[in-house]
Amino acid sequence: MELLFRGNMSVGVVLSLLSLSLCSISAFQWFGHRRSPAPFRQNQNRNIKGTLTRPQLNHGGLGMVIKEGNSSNIDNQKYTPHLSTNGLKDGEPTHSMSQTSRLSHAMLKVPRVDETVRFWQAQGGTVLKSSLDDRHAYKSAFVALGNGTSTKDTFALELVPYEAPGFHVGNVVSYLGVSLLLQFRDNLLGAVKGEKPSNAGMSKTLSWDDEPNGIAIQSAASAPGDYFCRLALKSNDLEASRDFYTNLLGMQVKAADETMLCLRYEPSNADGLSRQGGVPTTLVLEYTKEPLNHGNCLDHVAIRTRANVEDEYRRLQQAFVKGEIDSKLYLKPTQMFGATVMGVKDPNGYRIVLASEV
Repeated sequence: MELLFRGNMSVGVVLSLLSLSLCSISAFQWFGHRRSPAPFRQNQNRNIKGTLTRPQLNHGGLGMVIKEGNSSNIDNQKYTPHLSTNGLKDGEPTHSMSQTSRLSHAMLKVPRVDETVRFWQAQGGTVLKSSLDDRHAYKSAFVALGNGTSTKDTFALELVPYEAPGFHVGNVVSYLGVSLLLQFRDNLLGAVKGEKPSNAGMSKTLSWDDEPNGIAIQSAASAPGDYFCRLALKSNDLEASRDFYTNLLGMQVKAADETMLCLRYEPSNADGLSRQGGVPTTLVLEYTKEPLNHGNCLDHVAIRTRANVEDEYRRLQQAFVKGEIDSKLYLKPTQMFGATVMGVKDPNGYRIVLASEV
């Protein structure tokens, strides 16, 4: 499982720790996580109209039903508080999306698509699909580092052009995490034996600091799996984020403390989502007191699912405060690119797209 720490450590030391079976809070406390504590907001003073009933099991998911009537003054948090029933815990497989879903891609708008694609290619990236202009330069592309051949089985960056003036990344993307095992992509057994990394297919002249759009790239310790091992975003409210991603979207918490929340799907082979590529990409949310500046780079994060997207849309409708549904569920189920897609905003304002697996 993925370890949660950053810093300058030898690859040998990092890899010797991959036998740990759980991504735990103690792991990154042990290695001296740098951020100062920032307490979770408490489940109180939220302004939710209506009375929250006990969560109802809805086709295997937790549907939170709001009844008309009394208003509970719970602060201006627009999401339902964390609830559980019958011993269910965050993102357990009984949720309709837990074992049928995976992070598919993040769309990034960038001023220089071709340069960005070639940067990732120089680091061992693969173009899954693309469009070219008349000069055979990339106009848009899906770029992956993983072991799969499409966004059905590997995480990718969808790079599209940002052509207006005033491009800025904002402060919401903390970093893209690239597995230290990328250096051993053709020789994972060599990593276990402590051999010198081959860096096969990686540029000997470019570094992660050369990413052309100012997006931070960090090497991260990770178990074998997708080499895009983490997508790290900022959050002003980890508690509300946890409620949203676990109770509403079925992700599982792999580690959490006052400063960080690590979430991941664990798709099942029985549901048609291959685990042959190892551990899938982890969504990391890092606490910040600073106001979130979304910039104009990160457009959305996409989740592929074998759950029924229209059913998920109806379940999410029940989870939001009346009057907030239109702003939170910004895209109704729509046929697009051969799939059914819908869009919902998380507590941090990030656009999350659910797309049916086809």
